[in-house]
Amino acid sequence: MENTSNKNILIIDDSAFVLSIIEKAILKDIENITIHKAQNFAQAKEIVNDIFFHAAIVDVVLPDAKDGDAIDLSISLGIPTIVLTGTTDSHLHSDLISKNIFELILKNNSNNIAYVVFALKRILKNYMTHVMIVDDSKSMRSLVSKQLKKLHLNVFEAEDPLEAMRILEDKNNHITLIITDYDMPNMNGLEFTLRLRQHYRKNVLSIIALSGVDEQGLPAKFLKHGANDFLHKPFEQEELFVRVNSNLELLDMFDYYEEYGTKDFLSGLYNRKYFLEQAERMLEEAKRHNYEVAIAFFEIDNLREIHKESSFCGSDMIQKNFAEMLQKSFPSPSLIARFSDEKFSVLDIDMKGNTFDDALETLRVKAAKSLTHIQDILVSFTVSVGSYQGKVSTIEELIQIAESNLESAQTTGRNKIVSFQSNTPSDEAFEGLFI
Repeated sequence: MENTSNKNILIIDDSAFVLSIIEKAILKDIENITIHKAQNFAQAKEIVNDIFFHAAIVDVVLPDAKDGDAIDLSISLGIPTIVLTGTTDSHLHSDLISKNIFELILKNNSNNIAYVVFALKRILKNYMTHVMIVDDSKSMRSLVSKQLKKLHLNVFEAEDPLEAMRILEDKNNHITLIITDYDMPNMNGLEFTLRLRQHYRKNVLSIIALSGVDEQGLPAKFLKHGANDFLHKPFEQEELFVRVNSNLELLDMFDYYEEYGTKDFLSGLYNRKYFLEQAERMLEEAKRHNYEVAIAFFEIDNLREIHKESSFCGSDMIQKNFAEMLQKSFPSPSLIARFSDEKFSVLDIDMKGNTFDDALETLRVKAAKSLTHIQDILVSFTVSVGSYQGKVSTIEELIQIAESNLESAQTTGRNKIVSFQSNTPSDEAFEGLFI
């Protein structure tokens, strides 16, 4: 789960121009950020006294610290540090990397500013990322764990695959990457990888295999068994960092495309397809626990009139505003979606008493009282609501009842809620209204 609390970022550079362009690039692309700037080492020492920093972007040479003192300061405080340098000196680069910096980026190309932002995003995500090292060697686990913690990852350790499986089964651990040795007692790394892939797809869990065994074709075997990557022992810290970051970035990409396929572009809510898929799951859970199901469909009454008067701009803005109201009125774990072009939906289970009806009425009143600025004029809107709370046999039945109630609300005056509660599912078949 993403941490939305504010993050403090320190930028140390003697150039006001560099400070400005980095700050603008970060604020444009990353939310919930507070940037603190220093143009010399003295300013940096004052700033770090009172603030916890999630990351730092530090120039190598400053007017009052020409030997990387600002980098040493940042690292000594445990701040993940991105280093900026204008030199291509390979000896200097080796010295800097040995300081356990997160990333070294040249200042010789304006395009590298984008890479600074990219590296910063990775650091902030790592604070919420959990990985596990599985190896029967305590010293190897300790070594890899120490290196991974330099990336500010949350690290679990397991001495064999059986212990690793127990750690994985605890959903609170949220492990997304496993680094596993090959030669282990009870179950080797190949068998472990194969077992993992029986339960976790590559878009959910990444696996990096390690081995000091000089066995021909072993990397290919691991990849065929489902590993994402392979590293030969011994390996350099930089190589481990590159492999780990690459695999975590790939998981981020999977998440992005999965979200893109489940979200409605305009409102940011889930789309119809995702709503129906999750509704099936929620209904099954309700049946198992004998819970009631609560559903509501919403339609903005005067959306077409708003569209005629102000074009797509106005109607889109109204729908976005209403989507925000829905999310505030029905926080997680409620399932909210833009069900069709003009229709919104919300689904919940195990609602107590009149909680659902009260939330619907509060939302209806809030919508009717709201005013939206569109092309220098204030526009109002109302919503009609069809709801149901009770027990049903199928999703088709559930949706049919809510849509029927919505139609009644629209044809009997609009800006109202028509609801129907029952503890007994209907025996009638509902046909033709679920597509």
